[in-house]
Amino acid sequence: MIIVGAGPAGIAASVYASRKNLKTLTLTKDIGGQASISLNVKNYSGYQFISANELVKKFEEHQKSFDLQVKSGVQVDFIKKNSNEFKVSLRNDSFFTKSVIIATGREPKKLGVVGESEFLGRGVTYCATCDAPFFKDKIVGVVGGGSAALYAVIQLLSIAKKIFLINNSDKFSGDIDLVKKVKNSEKVSIIYNSYVKGINGDMVLKNIKIKNKNGKEEVLAIDGLFIEIGSEPVIPDVKSGRKNLKTNFKHEIIVNENCETSISGLFAAGDVTNIPEKQVLIAAGQGCIASLSAFRFINE
Repeated sequence: MIIVGAGPAGIAASVYASRKNLKTLTLTKDIGGQASISLNVKNYSGYQFISANELVKKFEEHQKSFDLQVKSGVQVDFIKKNSNEFKVSLRNDSFFTKSVIIATGREPKKLGVVGESEFLGRGVTYCATCDAPFFKDKIVGVVGGGSAALYAVIQLLSIAKKIFLINNSDKFSGDIDLVKKVKNSEKVSIIYNSYVKGINGDMVLKNIKIKNKNGKEEVLAIDGLFIEIGSEPVIPDVKSGRKNLKTNFKHEIIVNENCETSISGLFAAGDVTNIPEKQVLIAAGQGCIASLSAFRFINE
């Protein structure tokens, strides 16, 4: 079996595959996936508090304890099914297998401004659900105008002291009930028709520069910036004769309760799928299901 990806879903899948004595290869760009871009983790069972770096190290240690084959720093270009086997191709190599689990997760959409990558994990975050609790009584900014940004603000209402909501439009595209809740809060200051031009600080984020449609620039002193402009599933190119890999309107892979995709022998787990919530625990659980389902498929 080949597992593509080594975030919480991919690592859980590889561990369960090893316990079933399946010959398993993991191909991945990195170890940890989106869990590695969080600040700290307080919602993973067994740990009251653990830094994202520590959690990723635990993942890696667990994987290594089973002497699993892992190729990191690689990108899967495409997966092709021929009769009863899959060909998984990298740029300069290819592998053949009976079953594949896609656990490639998602990538947050970036602002693409100076300071964004430099202050990631030091004030810049893409996950309010993960990181909001670490900004208690702080001044924060939220970027976006959709439901994700509005929901981030609502999560921060009971935590942060002040919230600047920066929207590059003069209206919101998110749920109207969320809009009402945000507008009714005295904690929230909405800045319309503006975008973030730069992110600044020293060891941690200190302020951001924003610019409005009239060209006026302003510097906001904040402790944290939640970039909530959406994310995209990362899916390798998949080919299987006349059968296409089915995805939903969000381009997520559609799976059933057994993590089976529309292509026999191809499974998917974690944030790359159409599961309604994107959380570390849920992704790990799906990785377990996908691995056990693949084991049954291989042995049928």
